[in-house]
Order: sequence, then structure tokens, then C-alpha cells
Amino acid sequence: MKETISNEDWFFLCKRIKKERAIKIIKYAKQYFEPALKQFPELKGKVHLVLRKKGWFADYKPALHIVIREEALVNSSEWRIRSTTAHELLHLVQFINGIGLDKQNNLQIERQATFLSFARNFAYDFLKSFPVECKKETCNHTFKYEYFCCKTIFSKCCKEYSDEKLKLLARRLKKEAKKYSLNDNPDYKNIIYQSLIGGI
Repeated sequence: MKETISNEDWFFLCKRIKKERAIKIIKYAKQYFEPALKQFPELKGKVHLVLRKKGWFADYKPALHIVIREEALVNSSEWRIRSTTAHELLHLVQFINGIGLDKQNNLQIERQATFLSFARNFAYDFLKSFPVECKKETCNHTFKYEYFCCKTIFSKCCKEYSDEKLKLLARRLKKEAKKYSLNDNPDYKNIIYQSLIGGI
């Protein structure tokens, strides 16, 4: 399949792609990527998508693109897929602003990508991913997702939180995230802890 544009918002990265893989990308884009992209207007018409066995990362060479992990589209929850999509889109925002190009201070850059996605309405998806994705039979507060551990987010087992409570916590995170920009370099882990556990 020759390089085509799914719509005016994004492109296939590969010039030649098998039809069945193109269909999977389009399905992902319609369900998750295009709705998320609405929160990232600066990226409209600039992002390429590609599907691989190993993935879920963003890069700026040879063009701004997101590598989608094929297995995750089957095995991950909708909340994790949305949250991960937002995280990778934030990486592209970092790239176009000259952040993360040298791969230095990687952990801080990763945490910034997650944290600043909260300001773009993805805090609930991030929080919801914990109780849905954690498979531990007994909570030991060690489950990690998007570079944050649940012990800095939840004061008790995350599965005990109602949707109403998670939405309340999401509003707190969004409010906090809106205070910061790409040029800031705070302790994101501590900000989350103080906003959610310290604020109880």
C-alpha cells in the first residue's frame, strides 16, 4: 500500500504497508488516536503512525511518529491505551520544542510527558489504568505505570477507589498539571503525591 493519509490529521509512516496492518492502524486511530489528537492541536497533520510487535514509543526521525505496540491493542485496557497515546503525543510536543532530543535525563522527561498529559484531560485514564491493569492478588503498592508507582498515588489499594473518587483525583491532577509548562523541571512524583495523598 502506498503512503496515504487516513484523513488530514495523520499519516502512515511506512510507504508500503500490508492491508491488514493498515486496517489495524486505522482502527486504532479512529478509536483512540484521533480523539486524543484533538487535545494536541499543535500536532494536527504532523504525526505518522506505524504498527510493530514491540512499540509504544515516540520518535522524531525520520518524521514525528508513534510506534504502536500491536499486542497492546489486544491485551491492554482502553484506559491504558488512551493514557499511553496521550503520553506519546506529549513526547512529540516535547520534540518540537527541543526537549528530549538528546535522550538525556530520560526519567524526568518520561514523567513530564505523563504529568503534562493530565492538563490535556488524560488524568482519569492514567488513574483508571492502575486498578484495571494491576493483576496482583494482594496489594503491595509496587505496581508501576508510566514511570510512577501506585504508592505515590493511592493511599490504599487502588481497586478500592470508586469511579467518583478517581474522577475527583483526576480533577486534582489536571488542576496541578495546568500550573506547569514544558520549561519547568519540578519533582513530578512529589507533586502527584502531595496532590493526591498529601491532600486527603
